[in-house]
Amino acid sequence: MSKFFFLLLLYPFVGFTQIAHRVELTKTDITTLKKIDGKAISVYGCYLGMSKKDAVDELAKYTDIYPDPNWLPYLRNSKYDSIPLGIYIYKVTNTKDTSYFLLYWGKDGKGIEEITIFNNLQERVIGETKNLFTKNVVNIKSSFYKKYLGKPSKIRFGAGVNTYFYAAKNFEIITNTTGKQTQYYFKLTKKASG
Repeated sequence: MSKFFFLLLLYPFVGFTQIAHRVELTKTDITTLKKIDGKAISVYGCYLGMSKKDAVDELAKYTDIYPDPNWLPYLRNSKYDSIPLGIYIYKVTNTKDTSYFLLYWGKDGKGIEEITIFNNLQERVIGETKNLFTKNVVNIKSSFYKKYLGKPSKIRFGAGVNTYFYAAKNFEIITNTTGKQTQYYFKLTKKASG
């Protein structure tokens, strides 16, 4: 049996389990992609399924961000692997902490389950992607909504926080309203079902 035929037989088992091409949110206008899928997007090199150790090592490569120092001992100590864990990532500034995103590992600790990207990261994304952090993501009349998002699979309304689930695309849009101000978050997730 030829090697080609053998590989062809294996394709159904391995071909769909890995992301063929991952794109970095801070370097790619994701609206130029044929399909937006949360599993194919990374943020500062971190992506869904990534281990805690690999994420910490990746984040250490950047000088313009820093992880919440209170979480680092937990991330580096394997005895805490079974604890649900999150870590906030901040922009380096001289004035105040500006949160860019939150990484969350689930109870099994096997990999990142969610990456919540806060509207502060809008300054680091390019092109139409900036609209992910504006009211255009929930305005059904906006061209951005019509062209790139469309109708969510489910919407959950809460006290000041609404979540728009895009299950087939592995992401959520979250609106957080305090007083007259609304912030828009983009959340990559393995299970955008609500």
